[in-house]
Amino acid sequence: MLLLEEMVGEHRETPRGTGCVLYAETMIAGYERKEAAAGDAEDAALLLLGEHPSEKAVSLGCGHPRRSWKREYGPAGRLAEEVEASRFATGEMLAQARLIHAEAALFEENSRRPRARRI
Repeated sequence: MLLLEEMVGEHRETPRGTGCVLYAETMIAGYERKEAAAGDAEDAALLLLGEHPSEKAVSLGCGHPRRSWKREYGPAGRLAEEVEASRFATGEMLAQARLIHAEAALFEENSRRPRARRI
């Protein structure tokens, strides 16, 4: 991880942001294996989308949260917003991001509602 973090910090000018891609993939995989926090994976994906926007970055930001971040609605929704704003998002990716964004909003709203108690 330290090597990847160093690559991201030192080589932001590398073509296609190889270090950023590896870092984001590693952090997302770590989250999927429950070895990293959702916020860390979100930060890595947002860094990639911001520093090196590409179809690969959009794919990482859109694809992985859909599969693994269902219980982490905040990060999934924030990533979906970034994907929606990306010029590299395909029509399918935009549709997926909009669905993720809607699901995140719905589930966050449901989690804030008080639950009725059974007597």
